[in-house]
Amino acid sequence: MKKIMFSILKLFVFSACFIVLETTKAQVTNAIRVTNGTITPQNPRVIAGQSITFSYTGNTGYVLDTVLLTDQSGTRLITNAPNSITINNVDMNTRLWVKYKPVQPSALSLTKVFKRNGFPDSTVTEHIISQITQFPAVITNFLNDFVFIPGGTFVMGATPKQLQANGDQYSVWWSGPATQAVTLSPYYINKYEVTQALWKVIMSNQNPSVYLGDNDPVENVSWDDVQTFIANLNALTGRNFRLPTEAEWEFAARGGNPNSTVIDQYYYAGGDVANNVGWNYYNTNSGSRHQAVGQKAPNLAGLYDMSGNVYEWCNDQNGNYSSTLVTDPNPYYGNNVAYNYNIRGGAYSFGTNNSALRVSYRWIASRNSRQPFWGFRLIEKR
Repeated sequence: MKKIMFSILKLFVFSACFIVLETTKAQVTNAIRVTNGTITPQNPRVIAGQSITFSYTGNTGYVLDTVLLTDQSGTRLITNAPNSITINNVDMNTRLWVKYKPVQPSALSLTKVFKRNGFPDSTVTEHIISQITQFPAVITNFLNDFVFIPGGTFVMGATPKQLQANGDQYSVWWSGPATQAVTLSPYYINKYEVTQALWKVIMSNQNPSVYLGDNDPVENVSWDDVQTFIANLNALTGRNFRLPTEAEWEFAARGGNPNSTVIDQYYYAGGDVANNVGWNYYNTNSGSRHQAVGQKAPNLAGLYDMSGNVYEWCNDQNGNYSSTLVTDPNPYYGNNVAYNYNIRGGAYSFGTNNSALRVSYRWIASRNSRQPFWGFRLIEKR
């Protein structure tokens, strides 16, 4: 009779640990959380192909019994991981099983199994499974497309090279110094403007863009719309993405290198010939609409479309440059809804010449305005 009861118990425990949940944004494998042991980190979001280390310990009265790992190689016993284990190259088949046994088995616990319609009681269930997340390809590609910018001190604005081009570095909304010295800490910035395909995955298949194309930049989005997108993206990935500040944007557009001969080398992001680096209105190379990201030549940092295609929202509000060195400026005037926000980079439309494509050119827009040439890209501090 005891053997039969233990067999039934094992069957119920095994079955309870393969609960599979699916969402529209990510596939998630999970299982019952138990009371006889803990595993950390709890509920991690792990990108397929990456590695993760788990630590585990038994509660009072329980000691480690067995650690099993299921992956591409099958299920195997782990004998050399008494307190933690590192799992490499996780995917949706990965399972971590950590089994604890009571120091003194309790007959009462076994009896409870049969009092819940055959479902194992949490005090008896001995398996813990981590949560493994595999994102759709569009999200995985986005996460892999960040470029490291080491930071440094540079002069932004109407530097000597920029003054050789047509137009001033600032518009009628600015006065004061024409340049500003800035020191930036390191950050990562994405190679590409956020695409319509990524926007749709994060925003429940909605697409506000006027000109459609999955690989085209999403547009017709306000600064506030972008904040909603970022909040959803961060919640899904467990990361901390945001818009770049105006200084971070310009430093990256100039090549992300504080060397004085490099930082002021070109008019535009990647060269002196607008047609080579950006889709623009003045030379009519855009067909009067934005194009798929990443087709023009990249800049010195490996970033695409920093000049042309669509304007890109910045995280900070407009303000005058400072006459003294500023460190990581953001924002200039706080989160005051009365102020406009900076947009950078120029676009396929909106302009009488290519001055707006210059790396120093400043423009502003109301935080709730939407245009078919307003887009954005994201950065991350790690």
